Amino acid sequence: MNPRLREQLVNGGIADLLAGMNPRWEVRPEVACFRDSQSCADILATSHGRQPVILENEWLPARTVEAEAVSRLGETLDAAKIGHAGSVHAAVALRTPPELEQCRTIRQVSQALGGRGGSDGVKLQYALHAGPSAAEAVRFPISGFISGTVADLAVFVDQASVSADALTESMAVLQAGVSDVVALLAGAASQSEDWKELVAKTLKQDYDERRLDQMLGTAATIMINAMVFQEGLAGNRGVRSLAQMRNAGELDQASVLADWQRILDINYWSIFHLARTLLAGVNPPRDAERALDVMAKSAAKLVALGVAQSHDLAGTVFQRFVGDRKYLASYYTRPESAALLAHLALPQTGWEARRRVAEYRVADYACGTGTLIHAAYHRINQLHEIGGGDPKSIHAHMMEEALTACDIVPSAAHLTAAMLSSVHPTVVYNATRVLIAEYGERPDRSTALGTVDLLGDTEVLPSLFPMSAPTTVTGTAGKRGEFAVDAPPSSQDLVIMNPPFTRAMSDWERGGDGQWKQYRGLGTSPRVQVLMKEREKELCRGTCYHGAAGIASAFVAVADRMVKDRGAVALVLPLTAVQGVSWTGVRQLFGAHYDEVIVVGIAAAQGIDQSWSADTKMAEVLLVARKNPAAAPGKNPAAAPSKNPAAAPGRGLFATLHRRPLSAMEATEFARALLATRASGSIRTLEAGPYGGTPILVGNERIGEVVEAPIGPSPWACVPVDDLSVCQSAYQLSRGVLWLPTMDRDDALSLPVRPIQEFGRVGWAANNIANNQFAAFHKHPIYGQPTYPMLWHNDATEQKRMLVQPDAHGLVREGREEKAGRIWKTRSWVHHNGEMRFSSQALAAACTQGRTIGGVGWPNVQLPSQAHEKAYCLWGNSTFGLVQYWYHASKQQAGRGRMPVTAIRQMPFLDVTVLESHQLERAVAVFDRMAASELLPAYRAAADRVREQIDRHVVEDLLRLDWKRVAEPLALLRQKWCAESSVRAGKEI
Repeated sequence: MNPRLREQLVNGGIADLLAGMNPRWEVRPEVACFRDSQSCADILATSHGRQPVILENEWLPARTVEAEAVSRLGETLDAAKIGHAGSVHAAVALRTPPELEQCRTIRQVSQALGGRGGSDGVKLQYALHAGPSAAEAVRFPISGFISGTVADLAVFVDQASVSADALTESMAVLQAGVSDVVALLAGAASQSEDWKELVAKTLKQDYDERRLDQMLGTAATIMINAMVFQEGLAGNRGVRSLAQMRNAGELDQASVLADWQRILDINYWSIFHLARTLLAGVNPPRDAERALDVMAKSAAKLVALGVAQSHDLAGTVFQRFVGDRKYLASYYTRPESAALLAHLALPQTGWEARRRVAEYRVADYACGTGTLIHAAYHRINQLHEIGGGDPKSIHAHMMEEALTACDIVPSAAHLTAAMLSSVHPTVVYNATRVLIAEYGERPDRSTALGTVDLLGDTEVLPSLFPMSAPTTVTGTAGKRGEFAVDAPPSSQDLVIMNPPFTRAMSDWERGGDGQWKQYRGLGTSPRVQVLMKEREKELCRGTCYHGAAGIASAFVAVADRMVKDRGAVALVLPLTAVQGVSWTGVRQLFGAHYDEVIVVGIAAAQGIDQSWSADTKMAEVLLVARKNPAAAPGKNPAAAPSKNPAAAPGRGLFATLHRRPLSAMEATEFARALLATRASGSIRTLEAGPYGGTPILVGNERIGEVVEAPIGPSPWACVPVDDLSVCQSAYQLSRGVLWLPTMDRDDALSLPVRPIQEFGRVGWAANNIANNQFAAFHKHPIYGQPTYPMLWHNDATEQKRMLVQPDAHGLVREGREEKAGRIWKTRSWVHHNGEMRFSSQALAAACTQGRTIGGVGWPNVQLPSQAHEKAYCLWGNSTFGLVQYWYHASKQQAGRGRMPVTAIRQMPFLDVTVLESHQLERAVAVFDRMAASELLPAYRAAADRVREQIDRHVVEDLLRLDWKRVAEPLALLRQKWCAESSVRAGKEI
């Protein structure tokens, strides 16, 4: 058989398998489909509402296949030939391996490729070229080819059929429509206090004139979303389209309300009840009619773009308007972040479509606008399709039984229900598990904390949607009274969440005294907030929750309670969750009771670029883990089913990406690459020495690197890190081993390193010293000769030398004399930086001329003598001390490390108390000589000659080592550390 015939045979086999993996597609091989050309596309994939995808295929080495694929961009499809119009904006270059050359029939090709499941067959190579023309083509991956099974190719082609241009345009349409409607509704609101109060009550927000645009924006989004949904239902069960209503002259308030009521009589309660209530309150009707005209035009444009119902467009704009976010800290998860998390939590390996989909249960107990649970549902549909199933046939089951989504904000639940329902809008179902959980004071004067109540004895979730009307959230209307769903512990296969990050601070802003930030939302009074805080203590006792960590740690406890054995949790968490002291219980939970732990962060110069959410503007991580009953108390952790060490209890994978994926397609391939790296079983470990991590490759692009490391209550410092060899050296330092990059294992040296609390006494936390009603002192600016001097604040402009001046003094508060005396006894010369800005500050440790109390920026450390404290200061400001500080500090914001008193106590550090007398004498002499020398900011340590001198003195005088043996690898470590994104924060070195 000649090569061209063999290629046509393979094209037929691939097309046949792709068509069987997605019932929405029509996939045709060797088809003449172009208007101005008689040439054939090797494979054409088309689907209603999606852009067509051309696949051009060649046998390896396939030297011309990319040029062929690029040449297809911009060509016009001939509707007369194939019944499908439009121009080509997506072309896949496909390379077939020689393993398929022996196939003589399509069936043999199919078998070689893995058959209908397609997960274990011969791997293909492919890349996407996308754009309106060959001249504007964008390639993914940037270089090289992705290697995957035909099932992987099916997912790739499905995502290639989503037009990035259409998504961008849809965003602009929706945002413009909402903005125009807000302007129109503002006029109506100015004439009706009743309507403004109705909007606030319906959305369960505080009425506030300053936040009127937020409320109106939320209302506009909900009504536009209902119109988009109506278009999806049009033509079924008597539902009219907007165009039909306009042509009949009935696009007015009364007619729309009547049509929405008819839809309510069928289904979709949460979507249309909220929208109808809001529309009914607009007065006068002429203002409603003008707003309806704008909303209908916006909805029509979204539907025409073909992506309005299948992507989280409403959610993106909705989050820009929704109220109470400052108090509830409910942030929008980026769709690409959600896709990455869902694919990590739901890998194809081991999924048996028909059996699993009937049993599988997914929940999001802080659903927001539903991005995460929608991503999980989309992934389940993909897996079901790949196995030959029809997602439409399971939609009613998924909505009624399998998907649980809860939020305390009605408008958020509205969008979640709308998004899930719009996957198959014409499929009718009886009820859903999308809820508005009770929050605040109940009629019986008890309090509810939303889904955090699941930590108690309850096994049901009651809803407040709405108490005075039919309360089915989505589904057939008609049930009256309270509505609840069962929520027994250990019932979910997957809990996926981006929980609120609010911390429990009562004095976080002016006028906030006596109020608890995480409970201020939705109009709760100070009295109710106190009751809710008491309820929180009762519910969270004995869990991984910690008040300083915030309410997010309570949601982790909820996830742990609700997930079943061998089920998975998939969470978006602040970076402090893996590094902060207050999150110790959460890390301990995952280290002791979970395996297959994956933590993913982003190395970037700014917090907004390290975030998986749209606008937290702070570093976050994705965490995926599987509950392991074998690791429960009294059971043997070694009994874990996986033979992969990275999947064992007490071990985890820490991946740092160099950038956030830009699309769902990139997110999918990032997840596949990471999972494939894990499956290889050849991942570098943290303990194995400073050789860096294992690269994660998509094509030839190195998107990041991964390392395997122990997990437990201690901080997980391996993410996000640009160069993991720095982490590996810091880990060795923490164990008392000097093992630097380029040093052989046999050249590693032993150091006397122990936790600081084992050889020194760390002073009191700042809130015990001053600035608190229970503190011992009133803090005042320093003047005269203070009785109780303090080193309180960081000052990058003044504190450039190791010898610094006190900046405050304390006046003993009446009745606190005894406490003041205890604090004064812990004073010292040396202080440890508690909030270091690597990008501007020079010092990790500092000494004062006399003994001084510490402060919020400079907790003090008391050692046996001043000589010991000077030696401590030298080590702290050496490269070793900087790297140790960075490794153990919480790095929530780029360029900054935070180390509270508790963390300082636990941090491994050079035990200067074991130094011999002549070493101490030498350390004092060096300190006294260099104390007035000005140091550069820490991020410039590689260019700092003073820092290099400190390093040399530390090596030669404190450690008694040969400088020549250490100088070169230490200089390399210094350069690597300064290049870390979390150190330089975007500044040039």
